[in-house]
Amino acid sequence: MQHWFRVSMLMVFLIYPITGKEEESTNTTSSTKLLWRKILTTYIRQETPNLVDPTIVQVGFYIHDMSVSDMGVFSAKYFLRQKWHDPRLEFGPRNGEDSIIMDPRKIWLPDILSKNEETPSFHDATASNKLCKLNSAGHVLYMMTLSSTFKCNMEYMSYPFDTMYCPIIIESFKYDTSALMLSWQDTPVAIKTELELPTWSLQETSQHNCTQKYTTGTFPCIELRFKFTRDLGYFVKVFFIPDIIMVVMAMAALWVKMKPSLQYGLVFMPLFVMIIKLGGLDARISPIPAVKYMTSADVWRSGCWTVILLVLTDLVVFTVLSHNTSKGDGHDEGTKDIRQTRTERVEHVLKIALPLSFLFFNIIFWAVNLS
Repeated sequence: MQHWFRVSMLMVFLIYPITGKEEESTNTTSSTKLLWRKILTTYIRQETPNLVDPTIVQVGFYIHDMSVSDMGVFSAKYFLRQKWHDPRLEFGPRNGEDSIIMDPRKIWLPDILSKNEETPSFHDATASNKLCKLNSAGHVLYMMTLSSTFKCNMEYMSYPFDTMYCPIIIESFKYDTSALMLSWQDTPVAIKTELELPTWSLQETSQHNCTQKYTTGTFPCIELRFKFTRDLGYFVKVFFIPDIIMVVMAMAALWVKMKPSLQYGLVFMPLFVMIIKLGGLDARISPIPAVKYMTSADVWRSGCWTVILLVLTDLVVFTVLSHNTSKGDGHDEGTKDIRQTRTERVEHVLKIALPLSFLFFNIIFWAVNLS
């Protein structure tokens, strides 16, 4: 009997704490439901929190992934955070808790939108990734997870030394400035520290006011602007250095003494490579949209093409002059020597002038584009 009595008492002590916790959780849930019923009894979600003064909505972003395309678009996965004060939702702290999680469908929400957003996507794979939190003072935190693509302001004239400005423009669709005002949180944007972009660098972010006046009224608008600069390391190793090697190889044909056929081959090989690059067959260089003006890359290609074609022209002229000089009529050896001397002088001058001109072109090109 004593043994069974001890076992019964042990089971009572084990079950009682669990039951107590369940009852406490049930009481908390019931208390929250009663609180909500009390708050929402006279709550009208179609009305703004402040009927006299405009409601100030603070906006913030946390970006945990982003990518930049050379076609002028910027994609990001981010948390959109909104904060505002609704005095109708104030309540006293209950059970030691100062905040509660609530259903955002039952309260007033700002109707903000992104003006330059192209493909918005809400995350709801397993459940709707939205959080709505209310504290006893009536401050609401509304947060959601989105994936979006934004149109950027691109200017390709300096490509690949260009800079891209990608804005995220937030505007109120229904409420004008008399009912709602937009502002930035203390930390407007936070970006994941481990985030890296392959060929771009994020230089800075800035905030701007873009409040817009329409025929229907003045609507609040704020803009978060990202400044990206292109990393040149990739382009230097796959674009500029190969072109320089091709030009130097072509100019070497003027200095190396060999058969004319070998000299022409030494020029035509880099010329063929430049034709391939000009035709866009080099898949390592990311494409850009067709533009009506010359880019810095076009200027570079034009300079390299000009030098290689000048080398080819010089070889043809020297070959013709050397052939005419060596042929001669055999009667005026003095005239033949004078012609040969002049030809060698011109050839020597061009051997020095062409490399110096290409060097001068490089100095001007890099000084202008890197300034």
